[in-house]
Amino acid sequence: MARNAIQMQKGLSLTELHEQFGTEEKCRAAVFKWRWPDGFVCPACGSRDHGIVGARRLYLCHDCETQTSLKSGTIFARTLLPLTKWFQGMYLLTQSKNSISGLELARQLGVRPDTAALMRHKLMSVMVEREGSRKLDGRVEMDDVVLGGEKSEADGGKRGRSGPNKTPFVVAVETSDDGWPLRLLLHVVTTHDGDEIEKLACAHLEPTARVVSDGLGCFRAVTQAGSTHEPVVAAQHGHSEKLQCFRWANTIVGNVKRYVFPRPRRVPVSLQPEVQAARDAQPSRLGRHPCRAKVLQDPQNPARGWVVRCNCYKCHRKAESRSRAIIHPFAQ
Repeated sequence: MARNAIQMQKGLSLTELHEQFGTEEKCRAAVFKWRWPDGFVCPACGSRDHGIVGARRLYLCHDCETQTSLKSGTIFARTLLPLTKWFQGMYLLTQSKNSISGLELARQLGVRPDTAALMRHKLMSVMVEREGSRKLDGRVEMDDVVLGGEKSEADGGKRGRSGPNKTPFVVAVETSDDGWPLRLLLHVVTTHDGDEIEKLACAHLEPTARVVSDGLGCFRAVTQAGSTHEPVVAAQHGHSEKLQCFRWANTIVGNVKRYVFPRPRRVPVSLQPEVQAARDAQPSRLGRHPCRAKVLQDPQNPARGWVVRCNCYKCHRKAESRSRAIIHPFAQ
């Protein structure tokens, strides 16, 4: 089977992180370059003539005598943590496929859980603020999605978008000319109607954007923001999941649902002892959720492999809270 170029692309390794930002001086140099790429500029008068004074290494403007700290006005302000800890936290938060909890971040960095939670909150707030100012342009795949509503019809649940306990949102993926994803938007809406789509388009789409969506009528509202609309009626071409024009929108939706509600994963027979040993070596996790240790044999085909799953009430409620934590920070 051919390898996925997106999954196999090179990232930043731990070794490279240590080489680039392994000391406090390297981290200070990086922050200085990001904040003042053309050299120091006094925030009060705009002068470049300065000196470094004191044990805190403040930047003293020679014209207005204003003292400026390298961390002031940034998320690193008023923190006693070294910059190396912050850079390690940024690495762990962004490189983990399934994100990372505040408690796990505290274990990895060797800090208090409250400190790790505050760091995680600040970093995620910066991400939301930065992404909120960007607008998608060019070809944009757009689709409507609902998350939640785990109850079956027999238990009082309801099929469709308007079911109870469901969070409606819109996924939009900007792609390049050769079909590769560039930027992503997950936007929570009250309902999938024209007014909500028009607000989304005005806030997050450039007038030159070209929106490709299914035949749902509300997506025509993107034209109110100046964008062009190319509807593709899935019923005329087959299932929308199999259409190439919705490839990345469907991929993103699948990844989000897989992260929020993990499904059973099949384990090869040859790896059964290793999987069980790895789970036995995690006493803290097993202590909180004993069902995570269950490695069950597939009743339909025992020779094919085992199924690892977690069905306890606590894990189910945790999945619901994760769904709200993932989706709602993107609402603008």
